[in-house]
Amino acid sequence: MLYRHLRVLGLLVILTGLSGCLVFTATTALLSTGVAALNDRRHFDIVAVDARIIDSIEEKLNKDNSIEQNAQIQVFSYNQNVLLRGFAPSETLRLRAVELALDTDSVRQVYNQIKIGDKLNDSQRADDMLLSTRIQGTLISVAGIDATHPQVLVSNGHVFLMGLLSREEAAAVVPILQQVEGVRSVSPFVEYVKLLPAE
Repeated sequence: MLYRHLRVLGLLVILTGLSGCLVFTATTALLSTGVAALNDRRHFDIVAVDARIIDSIEEKLNKDNSIEQNAQIQVFSYNQNVLLRGFAPSETLRLRAVELALDTDSVRQVYNQIKIGDKLNDSQRADDMLLSTRIQGTLISVAGIDATHPQVLVSNGHVFLMGLLSREEAAAVVPILQQVEGVRSVSPFVEYVKLLPAE
């Protein structure tokens, strides 16, 4: 089944039955998401386009019975660049998911990070959630890095970095992520931009 990105309300409902530590961790992640939205470097129109792209691709994947029943794929779009990550049981389904994404309006390119293998279990998915929060906490604590700009996504301990970043920002963030406990690899898929000096 398609591993859909968690909606805020759904996450809050789930959290009511979890431990206090995890509730605090997830709440921190939600607050970080809100701050990131306020500081987004994308034009607000593009933010809306990215949301439509994600919904459209997820709908296509859900309507494909083979993918819906056998694969576990997460969809993310930033500045119309799509990242597909997760797991599929065969190369055929892996490429089918990419084909559906590429055939979606407004998509500029697709980064295919779908691995051939079994779906993650609940424990592995919970580990990814905690690792994502640990990464955000690490970035917040590092001077000179705005933790709201790198878009950090995790799949089975593998970290994918997206966003509009300067080369200096990307060069600083990647080694920091590589040192976070639980991170297995870091793959940057960023667009480099030249930032204007602060007035």
